[in-house]
Amino acid sequence: EKGDYKKVQGSIHGQLRTQVPPTPDPYQGLPIPAPGTNRKLSLHMTNMGGGTEVYNLPPGHYTEDWNFDHSDIVNLAPGTYYIDNKNFDIHDQASISGTDVTIYSAGDHDMHFHTTGSIDLTAPTSGTYNGILLMKNPTAHGNFQFEKDSNFNINGIIYAPGAEVHFKHMDDTLSANISIAASVVSKKLKIDDNSSISIVGARVNIMRPFLGLVE
Repeated sequence: EKGDYKKVQGSIHGQLRTQVPPTPDPYQGLPIPAPGTNRKLSLHMTNMGGGTEVYNLPPGHYTEDWNFDHSDIVNLAPGTYYIDNKNFDIHDQASISGTDVTIYSAGDHDMHFHTTGSIDLTAPTSGTYNGILLMKNPTAHGNFQFEKDSNFNINGIIYAPGAEVHFKHMDDTLSANISIAASVVSKKLKIDDNSSISIVGARVNIMRPFLGLVE
């Protein structure tokens, strides 16, 4: 099935070609990550009071919803995070950061970033998942949704060949703190609600900057 894009009151900076054949998936055949060691969020959480919980998370297999809110702070150690058919939702003033990380969503649940806190994530620079930052099972249909207007820095590939990547309320004219240094591989791309998105070349050793809808 051919991919498509939908743009509602938004803008795309750069050359956009339409009515072209679907792009073959450049990462087809990439293996699904192994789940790794079973983890439990509460074992890596410190309650700081005042609505702030600090999570210092190791890579591994998570079978709980990732629901971070209020002023939560989430620090990811290098490695692969396997979220097993659970929700991923970071909102309110929560922040998440990590270097050399891959976050993999195994099921049809959405991954939703909508916070006034900071998002600062960088993909690995070597290994099987070199350059892969956010990844969904190729047969899964849950979406990535980014709803943000400041303190947003992602560096790596968003790989969702069976899903939609949706940018909402994103305006890089409002703040110098938005950086999307990524390739986006998805079935659908949606930019709406007066969003303005600049996608620049990733600063990790991967293929040239790529924005594509794949079959």
